[in-house]
Amino acid sequence: MNGIKRFFSGLIKNVWFGIKTSFLASRSYFFMKMVILLSATVIPLVNIWLWKEVLNGIVDYRNNGKTVLICLPIYLSLLFISYLLNESNNYVNARYSEALQFYIEKVMMEKTSRMDLSFFDSAKMGDKVRHARSNFDAMTQMTWLAFDILFALVNVIAALIFVSTYRWWL
Repeated sequence: MNGIKRFFSGLIKNVWFGIKTSFLASRSYFFMKMVILLSATVIPLVNIWLWKEVLNGIVDYRNNGKTVLICLPIYLSLLFISYLLNESNNYVNARYSEALQFYIEKVMMEKTSRMDLSFFDSAKMGDKVRHARSNFDAMTQMTWLAFDILFALVNVIAALIFVSTYRWWL
């Protein structure tokens, strides 16, 4: 049982480290990424509802077509906005990766600048610096994993809210 606790505790600490590092690297890209994440969750749910309304408007013969004429352009514009968000997400990811790399290198320089120069003469210290530099990619990937976990959580919560408001007894 303690092994399981330790495993999940380490996992939560790593995810929190990824979130904290990504926030400290660039607050603006962090908030842009969160807005894209929330939009990527809400827009498909709204599109599902709009598509249902369009299909109901087409099938209902008593309807004079107003519902279809209102919902279909909104549906198509949200599809276009979803495409634009996906493309801007690619841009934000590229810029965010650079910001993360600069942040990690800045932290690395601050840490090594505090050390006495005699420490750099030892092979042990050189190995530590090489090891830390080789972990840059792992730290960057941890950030994207943290965003993927947040995205999955938001998707599950939003889908649960959407389904429970549609059919509250579920």
